[in-house]
Amino acid sequence: RLWFSNSSLFRIDQPMDRREVAFEWRTDDPAKLNKMKSAKFNERFESHLFSAFGFRWFLQLYPHGYNNKGSVELYLSLAALPPKIKCISLSRTLYCIETKTENTGNFTFTKVHGAGWPVNQLLNADIQRHASLTFKVSMGLAGVIDVDDDDVTESHLNMNQERPKASVDSLLKQQQIMAVRLDSLTTAVDKNMQRMNTMEEEKQQAQHPEQQRLKSWLESTNCLAVYYDTFVVHGFSDFAKFASLDIQGIKNIGVADLQHQVLILGKVLELNRNSAADNDDLEILDNTDKEGEPARKKRKLG
Repeated sequence: RLWFSNSSLFRIDQPMDRREVAFEWRTDDPAKLNKMKSAKFNERFESHLFSAFGFRWFLQLYPHGYNNKGSVELYLSLAALPPKIKCISLSRTLYCIETKTENTGNFTFTKVHGAGWPVNQLLNADIQRHASLTFKVSMGLAGVIDVDDDDVTESHLNMNQERPKASVDSLLKQQQIMAVRLDSLTTAVDKNMQRMNTMEEEKQQAQHPEQQRLKSWLESTNCLAVYYDTFVVHGFSDFAKFASLDIQGIKNIGVADLQHQVLILGKVLELNRNSAADNDDLEILDNTDKEGEPARKKRKLG
């Protein structure tokens, strides 16, 4: 088979498997499909980029026409022509799988443009009944000429042949790197958690003994233990300060539950009664004079 560009002749004398690439673009999402079917004249949709023969390509779709209203127009487009490349010659076949539409043509790309099928090859009315739309292109490379008019087709065929392996190797390498990073991140998180737990333990151990006593006392009444942090934040961090609370103070620190208010007030009264009883206890002073007289006992009045 012979292919012609503006300045060069290309002959294909190798098996086509090295020279062929296929790409499919499928849409079955109802919302996206509805947008395509109801598109306006000149409204365009594009596939994502794909690689073939060392170049980047994409499909362009005008579901309601670009040159002719009501015609579904499909193009194979070159994303960019590298500065050192003069032209790319290839065969391309465009398909719409659901409508069994296809068209084959030979094209030479000397700039960024699209190679589409003929106007009215497929009509917008023909795609309305389908629940999905799949557009496909198969490409056969005829030749690549650089700006020095040298035939560099072979190097681009090699790019196409080596790219899949390179992609797999690259993905495996990236996967290994990500696995190592994930392990490192997990280790770092574990160390941080251990450090935080240690800091919390040290913080608990370093708490004022009076706070610890108050906390233990509150924990003896299950429903009051939850208020310990609240008491500390509002400055009631030991027995003396806790004993100064009244009903308004209990409300002010945020205890909204009436039963809990009563329970806390009861604890405060209990604490004050115990404190008063302690003050009424006998104070024993053991003193012995030089002659060895019995110790005097003195009662301290409250």
